[in-house]
This record gives sequence, structure tokens and C-alpha cells, in this order.
Amino acid sequence: MVLEHDIPAGGRLYVGEKARLKREIEEKSAKILQTEGFKEIVTPYFSYHQGEYIQWDKLIRFADRENRIVTLRGDTSFDLLRLVVNRLKTPFEKWFYIQPVFRYPTREIYQIGAEWLNGKLKDVFQLNIKILENIGVKGTPLFSHWKVVEWLLQKEIVTPKELREMRLDKFRWEWLRQLAKVSQVGEWRKIGGLPGALKPYLEELDQFILENGVTDGIIALLELPPFQYYTGVFYKIIGEQSIYARGGSYQIGEIKGVGFAIYTDYILEGKERENFQSVEERQ
Repeated sequence: MVLEHDIPAGGRLYVGEKARLKREIEEKSAKILQTEGFKEIVTPYFSYHQGEYIQWDKLIRFADRENRIVTLRGDTSFDLLRLVVNRLKTPFEKWFYIQPVFRYPTREIYQIGAEWLNGKLKDVFQLNIKILENIGVKGTPLFSHWKVVEWLLQKEIVTPKELREMRLDKFRWEWLRQLAKVSQVGEWRKIGGLPGALKPYLEELDQFILENGVTDGIIALLELPPFQYYTGVFYKIIGEQSIYARGGSYQIGEIKGVGFAIYTDYILEGKERENFQSVEERQ
């Protein structure tokens, strides 16, 4: 039985201090983004095209009056870029948003994100770190390169299922098992029998990490990207129990860009855990 005060699983309710902290995080982030030259945009909750880059079974779907499939927004980047380029037809390239996305069956995911058309991933990554530091969040960066996984899939060396399960004993090649264990810059150079086609992507990933001065990051070369539009280096910033942010370089149609999304709810949950631990320490 559903009671009149029940909330669907995955729904969000912010009250008192948590609501205040959420607003503070959003306002601090917006101020930094505006200072860096980004303009804010709020996109529609509804979309016709989300299924092009997100699996249909992960979207909340229904039909409009003409029986066309409509979904609730499952990702902001995809619609934002198409609206800016094809509808607004503006040459401005730096945009940010503070809004939720939705996933089947009833998940709300609040995000703070930035998209930079024709921008450099290095600049976006540094901006992502700057915002997290400003709101008092420290996470560990985990770096990957889509082209590494794409090549392995195209050559049928590994399947998506095998990558998700990550059972090294099922991998047919020793060099692939060693590649899965790489966690730091340059470790891949010690792998015997590594296909030469992968080396340019591995060098690009190493260079990106070194250029950003990252000393506490982790490399995950067999990481599947969260979205199908990523084209090169992508990353996530992880906390003790959750992902605080994701970002990367991408191409949607003919539109190229870089961007990131910060997961507000996971930030709030992380701060709640910190407060709980600090209380325990004082007792």
C-alpha cells in the first residue's frame, strides 16, 4: 500500500540544513563558473532524442499528442549542445547548468555541469577540481581513454560483458590481463606483447595526467564510458563511497566539446558522512 506521504524510490527530499547546503553548493559553483566566463542555461525536462546516446530501458518514456516517443531528460549534455548550436544558433561556446536528470524508474539525479564547445579538456578538468575544492570536497581522480576500449571491442578481443564483470581469468591474452592491472602513469610500457595500435592512446592519457600535475590519480584502462558520445580521455572523481563528478571529451553529431557534471546528491551524502564521523570522534 502506498501512503499519502510516501516518496518513490530514488526521489529526493531536501529539508532544513540539507536544503541550505545544497543551495550553498549550487551558488558557489555558479559564481565560479560565471567568473570563468560561462553562461547559465536551463534546458527542457522533456526530450525526443535521449535514446540516441542512452539505453531506452534507462529512460522514463511516454508519448506526446502525436504519439511520438518523449523521455524525461536523462542527460543534459546531449540536448544542451544541440539546442545551443541548432536552435539558438549562437557562437557562444561556454555554458553551465544546475538541474536534475531522471532515470527509470523513478531516479532524480541533481547535477552541476559545464560544457565547452571546442574547449580543452585540461581547462575543464582544472575547473572541475577548483569547484570541488571551493565547496570543500576532496576526491580521487580516475582516468580512462575511450579509444583503448573501443579498439579492444572492435577487434573482438573482449566483450562489454567481460569488461563489466572484469574477471581477469576469462581474458584470453596475458597482455590484456596486465593492461587491466595498470594503475599509474607509464606502467603499460612494461607489458610484453602490447598491440602497437594502443600506444598512442596510452601516451595521450599519460600526458594528460602529467600536464595536470595529478599525483594521487588512478588509471583504469578497461573502464567502459558512462555515455556513448565520449571520444577520448574521460575521468571520474571518486569519494569514499560514491562518484562526485565525471567529465571528458566528446562528439555529438558534428559538435565537439568537453565538459563535466558534479553529482550534488553524492556530495551532500559525503558531507553527511564526514559530519557523522566528526561527531563520533568528539564523543
